[in-house]
Amino acid sequence: YQRRVMGVDLCLCVEAVRGLWLLDTMKDAPEKSDDSQDEEMVDVDPAAEAEAAKNRGNEEYKKGSYRDAVRHYSQAIDLRPQEPSYYANRAAAKLMLKDYDSALQDSLKTTELDPTYLKGYQRAGRCYLLLGKLEEAKAQLMKALPLEPTNKTTKDDLKAVTQVAVLKEQADRYLNQNEPMRALSTIQQALDISPGSLEIGVKRLQILLAAKKYDQAVQASADLIHDNAQNTELLFWRGKALYLNGNQAMAVKHFQEALRLDPDDTKSRTLLKKVKQLETVKNQGNEAFKSGQSQEAYDLYSQALAIDPDNASMNATLYCNRAAAAQKLGKKEEALADCNQAIELNEDYTKAYLRRATIEMALEQYEEAVRDFDKVAKMEPDTPGINQRLREATLELKKSKRKDYYKILEVSKTASDDEIKKAYRKMALKWHPDKNNENEEQKVLADKMFKDIGEAYAVLSDKQKRDRYDSGVDLEDLDGHRGHGGIDPTEIFQMFFGGGGMGGMGG
Repeated sequence: YQRRVMGVDLCLCVEAVRGLWLLDTMKDAPEKSDDSQDEEMVDVDPAAEAEAAKNRGNEEYKKGSYRDAVRHYSQAIDLRPQEPSYYANRAAAKLMLKDYDSALQDSLKTTELDPTYLKGYQRAGRCYLLLGKLEEAKAQLMKALPLEPTNKTTKDDLKAVTQVAVLKEQADRYLNQNEPMRALSTIQQALDISPGSLEIGVKRLQILLAAKKYDQAVQASADLIHDNAQNTELLFWRGKALYLNGNQAMAVKHFQEALRLDPDDTKSRTLLKKVKQLETVKNQGNEAFKSGQSQEAYDLYSQALAIDPDNASMNATLYCNRAAAAQKLGKKEEALADCNQAIELNEDYTKAYLRRATIEMALEQYEEAVRDFDKVAKMEPDTPGINQRLREATLELKKSKRKDYYKILEVSKTASDDEIKKAYRKMALKWHPDKNNENEEQKVLADKMFKDIGEAYAVLSDKQKRDRYDSGVDLEDLDGHRGHGGIDPTEIFQMFFGGGGMGGMGG
């Protein structure tokens, strides 16, 4: 019993010593997370891991997940940075993301690592082609050609290089021949092959401006400037697009930025000076008009129109402004001509249509006024008072199709009763049939005029009838249901002059 007890004690002592030794050795071992305490150390094969990452990239590429593909290919490159195929795969994924510059660097890396790597030269050539760098594209593709002379990809891309060069030359020729639409179609074909080319993109921008497609030019330049904000050539052309599209303030900012980057940029300096001059003279004209100096405003607007005949947007505004000044000066025909010019330059210029309609009303061109007011109502339905003005023009048009009693008596629509009486006396004497009987034609005309003069006086001398006539009531309805067929012009004449005819007037 005693030995068993002693034996147990001895075992306990041995286990205690063993425990202390294990604790001591664990102090020098690397720390493991709780999850890995039971795991055994496994050797990692970088080549196998790299291949696995590449395969994952391939799967993502097939699914169209190009960003994920790039991430996996990058992992493979980190594990095996000397393997050219990984760079080639990553370049292919970057091409799908339209990251042409980065794809180019990966492609060049492949041939640096392996000068016999065909796909590397092909990918580099394709990148240069997409960027519009034709000489560099050709150089890379010519290096690929000896490696596999019958390779279709290489030959097709060499043909594309030649095609882009030809299209650029054709576009320039069409532009010089003042055929901007043909030039635009041609340069677009080149851009379809080389969508990353800044040079071709800027050329298309120039052609859009030549074709007067200013909205498209502004949008095209916005797309280009996103990745090329420091390019002075692009800053100039975007500034010009904004200027020609009527955004003077933003145009000035672009020219100023171009000059900040390159103080010797003469194109930006020249156009900036013109923009500022134009704005100054236009604003002076506006101030003169507001202060009631219509002739001075007219002259200033004329001066501004001479500064840049090519700026359709600005000149449309200037013509419309000068029309307002001409209208104030009583030059209605000149005002109408200026409105026509403004609309010719900008067919969507509602203010010019509205001003032209107002002038047409003053010129009694009611059909034209109705057409212009109606156009404004459709273009900008919220224009204040447009529906009322359209109704007024429509009424005047209706009235104009009746006999114009004011014109017959040669008086204004605001003529007083005395003015109407005097006018009747004058016109009745002038057109009395007894004074116009030299030939049958003259007699027929005099009879008609004499009758019309009597009708005119009968209506305009009666306040109630005149009011109804001015309101647009049809002639047949001026006397209720009775027309004017029963009016005897001779009776009216006798009321004024007495007697039965011209003989009753005495010598």
